[in-house]
Amino acid sequence: CVKSVQRHTPEDHEIIFVDNHSTDGTVQWLQKLIGENENYSLIENQVNVGFAKGCNQGIEESRGEYILFLNNDVVVAEGWLSGLLDCLKHAPSAGIVGPMTNDISGPQRVISEEYRSVDSLDKFSAQFREKHRHRRIAFRGIAGFCMLFQRSLVEEIGNLDESLGSADYEDDDFCLRAALAGYQNYIAGDVFIHRFGDRGFIGNRVDHSSTMSGNKKGIEMKWALSSGSEGGKKLAVLRATEMADKLFAKGKTDEAVAALIDCIKISPDAEDIYYMLTRIFIESKKFSEAWDVIKSMPDSAKNGLRGLEYAGYVKEGLGMNSEADDSADTILSRSANYPPALNLKGVLAYKRGEREKAADYYTRALEADQGYGQAHAALGVLNWAMDRREEALAHFKKGFILSPVVPDVSSLYYSAVSSLGIFSKAEADFHEASSLHPENKNIAFLSIDILIQQGKFHEAIVKIEDALALFGIDEGILNAALPIREKVGPLSAEKGLKRKTVSLCMIVKNEEKNLVKCLRSIRDIVDEIIIVDTGSTDKTKDISRVFGAKVFDFPWTGDFSDARNHSLNQATGDWIFVLDADEVISSRDFDELKKLIRRKSASPVAYSIVTRNYVHNVSLIGWTPNSGQYPEEAATGWFTSAKVRLFPRRRDVFFSNPVHELLEHSLKRAKI
Repeated sequence: CVKSVQRHTPEDHEIIFVDNHSTDGTVQWLQKLIGENENYSLIENQVNVGFAKGCNQGIEESRGEYILFLNNDVVVAEGWLSGLLDCLKHAPSAGIVGPMTNDISGPQRVISEEYRSVDSLDKFSAQFREKHRHRRIAFRGIAGFCMLFQRSLVEEIGNLDESLGSADYEDDDFCLRAALAGYQNYIAGDVFIHRFGDRGFIGNRVDHSSTMSGNKKGIEMKWALSSGSEGGKKLAVLRATEMADKLFAKGKTDEAVAALIDCIKISPDAEDIYYMLTRIFIESKKFSEAWDVIKSMPDSAKNGLRGLEYAGYVKEGLGMNSEADDSADTILSRSANYPPALNLKGVLAYKRGEREKAADYYTRALEADQGYGQAHAALGVLNWAMDRREEALAHFKKGFILSPVVPDVSSLYYSAVSSLGIFSKAEADFHEASSLHPENKNIAFLSIDILIQQGKFHEAIVKIEDALALFGIDEGILNAALPIREKVGPLSAEKGLKRKTVSLCMIVKNEEKNLVKCLRSIRDIVDEIIIVDTGSTDKTKDISRVFGAKVFDFPWTGDFSDARNHSLNQATGDWIFVLDADEVISSRDFDELKKLIRRKSASPVAYSIVTRNYVHNVSLIGWTPNSGQYPEEAATGWFTSAKVRLFPRRRDVFFSNPVHELLEHSLKRAKI
């Protein structure tokens, strides 16, 4: 870590090492390092004071205008700090900035077949920076392994909260406080550094999952106590806008608008609510509704730069071009290099047929902010109209890399790619955008279509299944998905494989609300899905077929065992796994389940598996409160039940009892 910082950090800097009571020779090595570098200093703690206090000690010792937390499990590459600083200095209202890396959860993670180890870091990082130059991704929860911010931020919101535990939520709390103070946190999307991952937990033999669960309770309690206060109102607004943003990205515009309108009742003067409402209506092309919001804004919001910006774009959308021009001029009289206003001037010039003037405005917008993707998209439109397809495509691509969540930007790039028939060249771009913004419906559907247009039906059907889980079920999605599944064919337990195969066997009736989550949770474990339907009248059978199930109709006889055994008779795998439609397997248990399937035994075995049944009723015998161990946790807690769910496919293993059907009787007779 230190060698890479020394090699790749030409900026004036100091390094403050905070040693949390090392016992392996680290302190002696650091003392030698300090003696050789006058800009290095060391804080030696006689006990492990934890992540938050250690960082705070470093802040108090530091002298720089900018402060950067860096874990020792990190290796940096050329341009790392300049890239972070560039994002912090130029991104609108930037508070905290972090890089992208190979080992992290969430959107900061880069998944690439081209990057296999730290040995290729320098080359990969340089290529990554060139392709994604000036990209930034708005994201509140920057991970604490590497975060950059101005000293003035700490002076405003305070240090890390030392009461929250040993790690993992102090950085979340710090990022939340920055957001509540009106800042936007960003991922510097053109900076890639290597991370080995959680070395502090491993070195100190800390149980990461249990630590996280305890700390989560601490942060939840801290912010629960703020409700009703001024800080509580700010938190309500922040959560409402973030929720609305997610709902809008998922295509649930009406729900997003309703969430924001409800929040106005709590905090009628909160500018961010009005801004979010207006943006949603502008991006949905509902300019009349957007104009109504602008007229209802508090004066402070209406007369702010963002209020004037949105008013200008709404007027342009309504065809009030002269008034839109006046709005842009008003903004530029107050902030001469405001990118959205320069872009709007370009749009209006283009509408008047003044192409050179439009190009000049777009270029000026990019000179003011090279991360402003909308100006690249506008230059793409301009070049396309002039039949300069290569230049247009380059601008559309760059605009999409910078601003994929803006519907017009992503749609323009897709349209250009479609018109030119070069789907393969855009596949990686749409895949990456979909990974960064997995809950964005527009990007997901364009990404799926890119695959379909290339005949990559296997990859497309997996993404379609993901889309059903994320965005819900409607006739359009199912009607489009079924022909793709027909091309791929149902899942099948192939014969002759060296490993044991697994058939999922289920009986269902009218389970469209639950079935998608169930089948998606198990699809990477099983080889074959057998669905016995006892009379569904909803979309259950279509959903089953989309997920590659073999569907069999079975008239209901009033006997659960009859239906279960009919499903067993259709299976062809070595193992059978049984689930109900309202159950899921957690990804946390995938490896354990695979071990059971692969385990060799001298005689046949079956496995009883514990089900966690989530309930609100705390008075039930055996009720246990949620601990945060599983991401699927619901309600307030759970009680357990156990049933045989995994067993070998054999004629002498079957269900008995018409109600409360069980395998145990046949297993005992078969001496399993």
